[in-house]
Amino acid sequence: MRYLHRWTSAVDGLEAEVAKEWAHEIAGLTPEQIRRGLDNLPKDWPPTAGEFRDLCLGVSDAHKENAAAYRDDRPRITDKAHLLSSDERDAKRERNREELKRAMAILKGNQTP
Repeated sequence: MRYLHRWTSAVDGLEAEVAKEWAHEIAGLTPEQIRRGLDNLPKDWPPTAGEFRDLCLGVSDAHKENAAAYRDDRPRITDKAHLLSSDERDAKRERNREELKRAMAILKGNQTP
């Protein structure tokens, strides 16, 4: 099952509506066209009903754009030497809270810089 979790999480609670949408989109397609769509499914994200119809008809790369929106291309931290320990992180948060309180007091006129 290629998309099991991705598919079920996307349609959870909307199964009846999704079934109607898919039935509408694939209505009139031949078995050969549906096979073309199945043979060209993207690997990383399930297509919408409209995107699947396009795959069946061979008319669009829209599924690639949709899948790209869900890709996680954020940079990864590989050198963890610069990361703070939990104690350092907590101390830094506390310092930031104190600085914020001081800044708020200055803005309210209760304290001089």
